[in-house]
Amino acid sequence: MLLAEKRINDLITLGDIEVDKNGNNFSQRMEVIAYESLKKSLKGVASILYYKPMLVKGKQIREPDILWIHPYIGILVVEVKAWGYRFFKECKIDRNDRFIWKGKAFPNPNKEAREFVNLIMDLIKKKIPVRYILYFPNLSSFE
Repeated sequence: MLLAEKRINDLITLGDIEVDKNGNNFSQRMEVIAYESLKKSLKGVASILYYKPMLVKGKQIREPDILWIHPYIGILVVEVKAWGYRFFKECKIDRNDRFIWKGKAFPNPNKEAREFVNLIMDLIKKKIPVRYILYFPNLSSFE
């Protein structure tokens, strides 16, 4: 077992989704939808699904969208973006690797997710696989 000696018998869910679930922020509502979808898919899988965990290292505080922690597989960072086909079609990438759309700058999700992975690896100090995926719920499998 990679993470601990205690046994997990079913999916453990952590994090407060209620604030984001009923809020006005579309991106946060998409994060909740992704979390709920994963929660349903992982039911019965002995693991931990954590919504918006706070990662603290010194004065640095970061909040990935979702962490999935499996005692044998490792840790997966799930970075959720509410971007759709139109966003990708119309956006530009600037010299700082930010996505620019309708005059607003958005951080590169690959870069963000890699930073979360590196921070987690620094925090846990163990040789546990830590990976990431980007999830775009507004894109079809065709897009």
